[in-house]
Amino acid sequence: MKNRWFSLFLTILLFAACGKVSKIDGYGHAELFSLQKNERGEVVLAEILSGGEIWRYRFCPREEGSAVLGDREFRVAVPLRRTAVCTTTVLALMEAVGAEEAVVGVDGDYTTIKSFRERISRKEIPLLAEGMKLDREKLTALKPEAVFFSPAGGDWEETEKIISAGAVPVPIEDWRETTPLGRAQWAELEAAFFGKSIEAAALFGEIESRYKDIKAKISLRSRRPEVMFNLPANGQWRMPSGSSFSATAAREGGCFYLAPETAAETVLFDLEGVFARFSSASLWVLHSGSFQSRAEFENAALSALGDSRLDGFPPLKTARVAVNDRLTDERGFNGFYDYSPLRPDWLLEDWAAMTGGGEPTYFYRILK
Repeated sequence: MKNRWFSLFLTILLFAACGKVSKIDGYGHAELFSLQKNERGEVVLAEILSGGEIWRYRFCPREEGSAVLGDREFRVAVPLRRTAVCTTTVLALMEAVGAEEAVVGVDGDYTTIKSFRERISRKEIPLLAEGMKLDREKLTALKPEAVFFSPAGGDWEETEKIISAGAVPVPIEDWRETTPLGRAQWAELEAAFFGKSIEAAALFGEIESRYKDIKAKISLRSRRPEVMFNLPANGQWRMPSGSSFSATAAREGGCFYLAPETAAETVLFDLEGVFARFSSASLWVLHSGSFQSRAEFENAALSALGDSRLDGFPPLKTARVAVNDRLTDERGFNGFYDYSPLRPDWLLEDWAAMTGGGEPTYFYRILK
């Protein structure tokens, strides 16, 4: 069986540079996967666009068994009972639909989700990675039916390890979606592998309805404050691209954001560029660092820039400053990255509070 999977991997490598695609039909708000359902609302076919290739998963009852059907095409016996998860957003979904017990391995102890942290601490869920790489021997010994992973730079070595362990590789690239609702809809794809299609669709329907209600209320406002992001590091200032997930959340949350739209996730500015674009910003949002006070933040900003001109940068003294660390645990891991992809309604409610002069509830804090 393993030789068969390994042969498939070699075929994938051979044709990796050929037949690249850039679009897929999409599903609802999501652009990077599609689903076909039967009359009962259960997923029977899923397609994922990853690495310029379409990965196909045909779902069947458990008694039929999983199998390789072709290049990046698999038959998946559902519901899965043994899975390894290498991206925390999938863990949040599994908690939400009651599929936690199917997780038998994770790549690291970084999640803030309580039920998984407890099982990891009791050694019920082993850690499968050394540094940033999966441990081949541990993965093979675990015998998972599938591995959910987040591809980085076309890392075929990691995919080969999954395939050689006899598991179905499932690339999760929700972070490439450009809208909060599009990212959240990956919950329906992920849940299909655990026989939870109907539960996930109901959950997403509630999230979508609440998100739209909040967005409608925000649209009635007459004032849209300007927003900027982050602090410089090593002389460079990175902010989300104007076409990114974060930029969309900011705009739909009632902000005016001046970063250009690019294919990349982030835009790199020099100091002059920040002065030119963001001197009128009245909201400054931080997605790194954990500051306890406004004074601590201001000192860090001046130190990071090492440029006395920042002392005359108006937002440093006048903008409201928000940090996304409300769910940070005692180890320093941030629950924002566990839960915000699944709960854009919570995220938008926070943005509505920040742009409306109120206090956020779920992910952010306003520095005082």
